Parts: sequence; C-alpha cells; structure tokens
Amino acid sequence: MGDSNLQDRIDDATYDFTLGDAAGAIQKLAEITKGNPTSFTGWLALTEVLYAEGQYDAALKSAEKAHSLQPEDIHINTSLSR
Repeated sequence: MGDSNLQDRIDDATYDFTLGDAAGAIQKLAEITKGNPTSFTGWLALTEVLYAEGQYDAALKSAEKAHSLQPEDIHINTSLSR
C-alpha cells in the first residue's frame, strides 16, 4: 500500500472521530495498525483517539508501539507524558 493511500485511511479514521464516531475510528485505526505495524502515524492516531475516549491502558500500549518506531518524536513523547 502506498504511503498516500495509508495516510488517506488514517485521515478518514481521524475524520470519523471528529464527527463523533469514536468506535468507528478506533476500529479503522486498529485495522490500519494491524496491517501496517510500522506505521508511526497510524499508531499515533490510535493513541490519541483511545486516550480521548478514556481507554488509557490501550492508549498506553499504542503509544509505546509508536514510541518504539520514532522515539525522538515530540508528539508521541508528549502523549506518553500525559
């Protein structure tokens, strides 16, 4: 899958979340990260949605995966600090 198509799918899931469909967004992002386990942006988006929904244990696991992919990224380090 091309990077632009992957990013489009992540953006679509994020848009679902902004429209109030958190469950749908989580499902889409879980599928994305399962099929693309090295997608930092997928893991980061999943982290943020899970955190916003109060699913802190799952958010932490996603954040740890994202951090393992890009440990110097300021966004994931901020997420982990929360």
